[in-house]
Amino acid sequence: MIALCSAFAETHPRIATPMSHLDDLIRRFCAQRDMLNTALGLLRVENFDPSLIAVELGLGSGRSYDHLREAIGGRALYAFDFEVATHPGFEPPGEYLVLGDILERFPEFARARQAMACLVHVDIGTRDRVTDARRYAALIPAIEQICVPDAIVVSDRPLATPGLDAIGPGAAPGEWPYFLYRRRTA
Repeated sequence: MIALCSAFAETHPRIATPMSHLDDLIRRFCAQRDMLNTALGLLRVENFDPSLIAVELGLGSGRSYDHLREAIGGRALYAFDFEVATHPGFEPPGEYLVLGDILERFPEFARARQAMACLVHVDIGTRDRVTDARRYAALIPAIEQICVPDAIVVSDRPLATPGLDAIGPGAAPGEWPYFLYRRRTA
């Protein structure tokens, strides 16, 4: 798949040129997978306590949830969404699935589990960037609250806060935007 994504990037026009919905979706999934794999690599290097949890905000069809579940090897992975819309077999077990309004349910969850997450993946963006900016800004305090120092946060939208340090430049020009952060230690 990496070779496919690299070949795609080398042979197709960048964002300045209109592209099909399929091409756009391929870029999104490649960017998402690459950032999640980078985050997972950082977690292995950091050697976080195995009792810490991971969080998926935006379960959707379960693709990224399944990718994380396979990679974190038994670590508790909690997923949040308005409803279950996963492909069969990709839904979390009941105790790890939190349904309802993420803006209400996740802050409650974070207050009850302060400094318990080593990884948070946020993927609830829409085509309405103004609404997204408000929603993500509302989630930042809970993200900071649930993360242990040096936790990794992956997001499909920028998270502007002094509590998170950007890792790397984010998306290169013409690539699908995806962002990687580390929870500040102090």
